[in-house]
Amino acid sequence: MKHSVRFVLTLIVCLTMSLSSVMVGKTRAASTGWVERRPAGDVNLEWYALASDSTGTRVVAAAFGLYGTEGWVYTSTDRGATWTKRYPISASQFWRAAASDADGTNLIVGAWAGRLYTSADSGATWTERQSAGAIDQRWQTVASSADGSHLIAGASAGRLWISSNGGGTWTETRPAGNVDGDWRGASSSSDGSVMLVGNYGGRLYMTRNGGASWTEVTPAGAADKNWQGTAMDADGSNLITGVEGGRLYTSSNSGSSWTERQPVGDTNQKWSRFASDSDGKVLLASDESRLYSSVDSGATWVEQQPAGNADVHWVSSSIASDGSYFLVGAYGGRLYSLAVGQVPKQTVMVLQIGNSKFTVNGASTTLDSPPVIKNGRTLVPIRAIIEALGGTVGWDGTARKATVTLGSTTIELWIGKNAAKVNGVSKPIDSTNAKVVPEIINGRTMLPLRFVSENLGCSVVWAAATKTITITYQP
Repeated sequence: MKHSVRFVLTLIVCLTMSLSSVMVGKTRAASTGWVERRPAGDVNLEWYALASDSTGTRVVAAAFGLYGTEGWVYTSTDRGATWTKRYPISASQFWRAAASDADGTNLIVGAWAGRLYTSADSGATWTERQSAGAIDQRWQTVASSADGSHLIAGASAGRLWISSNGGGTWTETRPAGNVDGDWRGASSSSDGSVMLVGNYGGRLYMTRNGGASWTEVTPAGAADKNWQGTAMDADGSNLITGVEGGRLYTSSNSGSSWTERQPVGDTNQKWSRFASDSDGKVLLASDESRLYSSVDSGATWVEQQPAGNADVHWVSSSIASDGSYFLVGAYGGRLYSLAVGQVPKQTVMVLQIGNSKFTVNGASTTLDSPPVIKNGRTLVPIRAIIEALGGTVGWDGTARKATVTLGSTTIELWIGKNAAKVNGVSKPIDSTNAKVVPEIINGRTMLPLRFVSENLGCSVVWAAATKTITITYQP
């Protein structure tokens, strides 16, 4: 019987001094394609509330007004190209909150120092809801399930309320006990069972049973913070939240643990509003000056500039469920939309020398051996990496050949040979150094990272300060 060789493919990074100058985490401006929308005409307003259906086609926008001027509610059925002014009541209001179900039929809006209103016909007619009795409240956050049946509404200097029948009846729920809170940034899963809400100047709370009970899930530890907003994916597993005057956080396990994100570096920001697509990959995060987007669950970020390269206080945002449509609103400014098509889903992996743990789009997983530096080269196990990208790895013991396949690309490499084949075409592995060849070291097969990654369409960045390697792949 032939000897069976256990092997794990490992990548070799050829390190040079020039790599130490590469910076990781920098954002780039990406403002192309944004369109200014004018529901109320050519005026600036405080666009505090935005929501859309799952496709981004039917949208609702609510204005708080500006400097004493009250606002109105507007709906669109063509992604903001044209708008219809709606009348939950006959008078203007300081609208602060809005939410939509998955098809844009069932809407809910809330007024500051006013009432809650729901619509079952996309805003044509409205019903006043009295979750707190016939008393005006400072409503400032609402969220809806995909079918519009499960709702949550929170008030400033008040209480939190939930409904399981589209707003017909309401029950007070008490995440922080029998005390008033400054409730902000409520978000809901598709079925309404998972909800997340922040208490400004307090804690962050989550329910996994439709509000029957709550768990504190504060990412910054047992400390009161100014939680401004939250967002979640369809099943409530991927979350994003942030602190006004603090940090930005994401979670991939329903708030059991959190990862701090740094779109603008290691600084505190006045994080304001957040939005997520249905699988938690595409995110929007805004502070009181800039807007950032991510297509890899928050691992990397791009600065967006809907209003140009200027500081703008973004106070509302919405994303279609497939990530194809962004809508954002400014405080004392305008609305902007971005139709981006199906947003490409990047895979970003971060590995660190000497650490067998690595992350794939922020989620931790394990290599069978940690990356090491040997003879000026970084050795990184590849099987888990290629499989995380959706590819396959094969080994021919007789020919001593490794085959890596990803998408339409197949790379064949032979132990000890300084040439490989890419889709059948022979190429030198390193045209400047013939000594760079695949090797078997301690029963493991080593492959040159730069050659493999570039031919598979990946990008590789080495950060000398942290000894980390970031591999990015976008199909």
